[in-house]
Parts: sequence; structure tokens; C-alpha cells
Amino acid sequence: MDSLLNLNIEGLPKSEYVFLNVDTGLYLYHENESLLNTQTTDQGYQEILRRIKADGSTQAGTYSYADENGIDQLVVYKYLKDRN
Repeated sequence: MDSLLNLNIEGLPKSEYVFLNVDTGLYLYHENESLLNTQTTDQGYQEILRRIKADGSTQAGTYSYADENGIDQLVVYKYLKDRN
């Protein structure tokens, strides 16, 4: 998973990867290792999980929101259904 941190997304120099368990909301991967196996409190991530549970789509989606610090976030997400 650490190889994900080395991927450069053109035009998004501050991008990061996060993996969450859809059923539990637990972090499976985050660059901040102290979050692993803890439940997300991020409102944006919680909304994405709600959307995935509601429609179960495995198509990539986008969501934008202001985080708890008022910083605009753009999230591209994809439900890996076979991995929950």
C-alpha cells in the first residue's frame, strides 16, 4: 500500500489515498497510521459511505465538500464491492 503514496496525480499535488470499510467505516489504509482500524469521523467520508450503501454502485463517483478546517476537498471514490 505504501506504493500508493508514490503515485503522482497530475494537477493534484496534495492528493492522498484512503481505503475505508463500507460496512464499518473503519480506515483500512491511511497515510496517518494512527487512524488505521478506527472509525472515520470525517463528514465527507461518511457521506460517501452513505451514498455507496444507498445505491451499491461500483462506478467511480465524485464528491466535494469543505472539511472541518473549512478547506475545500474533492474526492474521487470507487466502491470495491468484492472487497467491501
